[in-house]
Amino acid sequence: MNRLARLLLPPGGATPARVLAWTLVSGALHAGESFLVLVAATHLAGAWWGGVVGLAFAVDQLLFTVGAFSVRRYQASDVAERVPFPVYCGARALTCGAMVLAGLAWAAFGGFTPDKRAAILPLLVFKASEAFSDVLGGRYQQRGRLDATGRILAAKTLLSAAAFAAAPAFADALDSAAATAAGVAAGISEDDAKLTETWQGKLAAGLDLKSGNTEKTGYNGHAEAKKLHGDTIVVATLDGAWEETEVSDSDGTKRDERTVGNAKGEVNVKEKLADWSLAPFVYGDVSAEHDGVAGIKYRTIESAGIGFFLVDTDALKLSVEAGLAYVQEELDGLESDDYLAYRLAERADWVPDFAEGVSFFETADFLQDFDESDRYFCNLEAGVDVPMFAGLSITLKGTVNYNHLPAAGKEKTDRSVVAQVGYNF
Repeated sequence: MNRLARLLLPPGGATPARVLAWTLVSGALHAGESFLVLVAATHLAGAWWGGVVGLAFAVDQLLFTVGAFSVRRYQASDVAERVPFPVYCGARALTCGAMVLAGLAWAAFGGFTPDKRAAILPLLVFKASEAFSDVLGGRYQQRGRLDATGRILAAKTLLSAAAFAAAPAFADALDSAAATAAGVAAGISEDDAKLTETWQGKLAAGLDLKSGNTEKTGYNGHAEAKKLHGDTIVVATLDGAWEETEVSDSDGTKRDERTVGNAKGEVNVKEKLADWSLAPFVYGDVSAEHDGVAGIKYRTIESAGIGFFLVDTDALKLSVEAGLAYVQEELDGLESDDYLAYRLAERADWVPDFAEGVSFFETADFLQDFDESDRYFCNLEAGVDVPMFAGLSITLKGTVNYNHLPAAGKEKTDRSVVAQVGYNF
């Protein structure tokens, strides 16, 4: 770290010669960045990917103006620091967040194919980080170290150009591998092919921003398997999340040390009874979870009931469920307990025609004790899944978990915003 600091901030200060030299070098590299990347991408992966990268640069450069928001010129002129530096950072975090949200919406609904999204979304994240780092460059400029700003910009431009020039070649290799696997799969028997096509799976990992019983950013993982066999639908999921929490030493010093998390596994089986307009089905659902953040030592739920597909088309599926559930749980500060509850649930999946491959999903379930009406909890989830290439996708979702009688000392409501990168197979 000290070597890096000496490299970016060499002793001797910002001499006029250094400022001029690094301004010229960084400016020339930054001006030629898109040209160099396009030439390299076209050479490594062909004209198609070169054009895709060019489109991605055009889209994300427009969005960069939202992230930067021309604040640098005001920050650099504020040599007296009338506005504290954290205010500039906070403002830039807001504009970069708006940039990312606008970019995600544009990628999802702008009519782009998955291969174009595969170029736009990673470059969007990079451009957002570049927009945020610009406020740090403004800080150096406030302190009269334009030479450091030039060094950082030059290094960042070279590294990013190399990474994005090589990315299309990697993506092209993945697409070729996927095509080869599809060709091998086409050689199996017709009956086995029909069965194989009914299996779907997904592995994903990412970050989540939570509020409620914790205000920290953590890590998460997700695994999912689905099978459609005749009129039977089987869905199995496994979710986990973890984070570092603060603990206090005997002298009162706080440090991040203890890891807490949650894990939940669930299996849901539906059996269609008839192909009516409101297709009825019976279901069975088994789940088990542990949540160290919410103080749930364990909770298992076995439920069964009946439901209806209110809408069952290729573009939209909407179902409702109602049944009985047997709950066994132990919460922090309370004794283990079990009770009979009724369960209501709903799920919607929508694949719009105007956004190729993009899917929206939403689920809700509610359980209430038959004997104690004030003991109930509900879970809500809604999100969007955006495919990229070779089975990769990006998922953004929000969740709300409410427990009317939480563990001792815990909040009733937990909220989280989750971002994941997944592989579908």
